[in-house]
Amino acid sequence: MELESEVEEARSTSFTATTTTPPAVAPPPPPRQDPADTRKLTDLERKLAEQREKVSRLEESLTKKEGEMEAMEERYKKYLGKAKSVIKTLDPKHNPALVPDVSHLRSAIQDKERIIETMEVGDGGLERG
Repeated sequence: MELESEVEEARSTSFTATTTTPPAVAPPPPPRQDPADTRKLTDLERKLAEQREKVSRLEESLTKKEGEMEAMEERYKKYLGKAKSVIKTLDPKHNPALVPDVSHLRSAIQDKERIIETMEVGDGGLERG
């Protein structure tokens, strides 16, 4: 990230004075920092912290949305399976076991209609009385 590189660069430039001095017996005095550099470093660190917080929030939001999408996909698959099963049960093309039953029932109805017609004709239209 660009802010991280700027922070590291600012830190390294502010501490170069301590690394170039030869080692001494006494600990070296703390390096003097220009107040403008200190403010710049503080500002960059604050911006970096804000960016990290924003990234964290966005990652949490993304994780939540991914979970919601997975749940929606599971529901979609479940509903799709139910719809397919309903279509199969209602459509005789998809259920060949129902086709012979329907034709058998039609032929039975036609046979019964013929029997009724022959009975009506066989009576000769005579009324009982």
